[in-house]
Amino acid sequence: MPQDVSSTDHPDELPTAIGTVSGLKDQSDTETISAIDRGAPTWAVFIGSAFALGTYGFLASLAIFTVFFHSSVVAEGSWIVAPLLVLIGSVPVIGILIFEFAYSRALAGFRYLRGPAARRVQAGAGMVTLFTMTLVHPFSGLACFISVALGGVMLLVLSRTRRYEGLWDFIPAEAASVLAGRDRTGMRMAASQVREHSLASSTVLSFTGMALLLGFGAASYLTTTNVIDASAVTAIALLNALATYAILGFVRDGMKMPAMEKRRTSRVEGVVMDEEFDEDAGLVVKNLTVTPDGASALLSELSFSMPPGSVLGIDGDSGAGKSLLLSAMADPFSFEDVEVRGRVKMNGEDLWVRHGEHRSIPAVHVTDDPILLPSSGSDNLACFLDGYFLDQAKRNLERLVFSNELVDDICASSDATKLPGMQRKALSLARAFTLSPMLYLFDRPEDGLPEKQISALLARLQEEARFGRCVVMITQNRALLEACDKIMVLQSGRIVDFGTAEDIRNRKASGWARFVAERNLDVEENLENWVRSHFKRPGDEANRRKLAHIASEMLAFSCQGAGGALSNKTVIFEFKHFVGHCILRLQDGDAPVTSSTLQKAEMEANTPSGGKRLTPLASIIQNCTEIEAGSDLDRRVISVKIETFDPRKTAQRNEDAKSER
Repeated sequence: MPQDVSSTDHPDELPTAIGTVSGLKDQSDTETISAIDRGAPTWAVFIGSAFALGTYGFLASLAIFTVFFHSSVVAEGSWIVAPLLVLIGSVPVIGILIFEFAYSRALAGFRYLRGPAARRVQAGAGMVTLFTMTLVHPFSGLACFISVALGGVMLLVLSRTRRYEGLWDFIPAEAASVLAGRDRTGMRMAASQVREHSLASSTVLSFTGMALLLGFGAASYLTTTNVIDASAVTAIALLNALATYAILGFVRDGMKMPAMEKRRTSRVEGVVMDEEFDEDAGLVVKNLTVTPDGASALLSELSFSMPPGSVLGIDGDSGAGKSLLLSAMADPFSFEDVEVRGRVKMNGEDLWVRHGEHRSIPAVHVTDDPILLPSSGSDNLACFLDGYFLDQAKRNLERLVFSNELVDDICASSDATKLPGMQRKALSLARAFTLSPMLYLFDRPEDGLPEKQISALLARLQEEARFGRCVVMITQNRALLEACDKIMVLQSGRIVDFGTAEDIRNRKASGWARFVAERNLDVEENLENWVRSHFKRPGDEANRRKLAHIASEMLAFSCQGAGGALSNKTVIFEFKHFVGHCILRLQDGDAPVTSSTLQKAEMEANTPSGGKRLTPLASIIQNCTEIEAGSDLDRRVISVKIETFDPRKTAQRNEDAKSER
């Protein structure tokens, strides 16, 4: 089996230098139009100002406290009072902790306000401190004034250099993982920039230190000229530094864009594979479940397998969980506030076990919206590699767009995210084939491609399958669906059908829908949701309840005879609408129902029960108009006819009755 690595086919081509996201364009030349879309009550502003001012006051009091410490301990030599003064001085320290805690609790839910609001208020307090010290003597606040002026100019110069730093740079092997759709967190970080020079933080600290140093110098001079007492030297120096830090912090905020906030990542738990799964052959997905915090599962216990060289199509209504399934298989760690449980393996390799140093790419996820970084087309196409890898990527792209000139234009683009839709999609597909993984995950690959490119994509997928690679594909394109060996139908995050493309297409054309599941009562809720989904008209709730009840009783009847044989582990339900009624059919692996069993259940259904619960078969007979029992090859078949009503006709009769009255 060929190895699915991004660069090991030609390891000598892998550069040793760090690959950065070069060529990222700065958008500061454009006009920024801001919109306030986060409501904040008026009281939040006042409370935030009070707490921020209190914290600043405690810090300033610590600086002033050094005056008493110096005069009582240093000048008079009364070291015995030093512990008492330290104890008294700890009060502002505890006050800072209390105020900051109360601040966070009072403005809980307004985290984005707390930092900027505090810095605005503290900058104002710093200006008041500077003004007060200047009133005492012009030299006492001169250190803060000089440091703020020079620091502000320095921050302004840095902000105009436009050398903004990205949140994350990566080596080429890590770029491959990001662009393969297996590290969406890295993708967000790599595409995000902090609109602030990397020296901005150190500038604030440096000029705060300058204010401290100049403050000591100015206060020492005032002491030698008998303007102030020696005990005030430390306090003046600290107040200069505190005011400088507060004011420059506010200036720095006004010249930057905040970094991407930290996200609460998903919790990923693996499950143990059963012996029936051959972990070393093809794709194996076991009990894959995605559950948001405090909500019901979006994907529930999905299990399926694919042999090497097979193509699986995924179908289902909007919101069924198709795209979520591919994302969970490729990168379960990028979800926010979500628990992911299960196991995904490809040829025995766990796809969820990753490390930054790994250079192999076992799977590539090509999303509906192509994953591209705001860098050159060639960087995005070849994952920031060059040499043989870039040449191979260009050949793969040429097979999709049929033009060397167009390939050159795409690669020469300075920002691949600005390319037309067809070119972006072709670039992402060519990159996937160049990475040559053992598993492809495609989300609507036909979107944005004309018919000619879809035919080229189909030919390439068939070629990849011959090489033993697996393809999982969400698609509505008929040609791509016909190329699938199997099709899996999802509904509400659960598998409801699995079969060949021809079988599923024929069932759809004939009006039949199918539900396939493990033969146990755990799938009852899934079955009821599937039945209910066939009645979407307003006023259909009675039909939904009736059909859901009968389907549950049929499942219970089937589970009564479920044994340990492999043939008994699957149950199939089929459903079809007719005028005034519908047919619900059950297939399982048990022996056919005998006529005597049916007669006994019929007698039970027609006899008053006196509040006693009916057996499942009797309950089915009581709620349907006809029941047929037979067999199809080696499977038992039970088919029931259920009367339904059209809510539209009922509504019309009610309108007619009202008009007659």
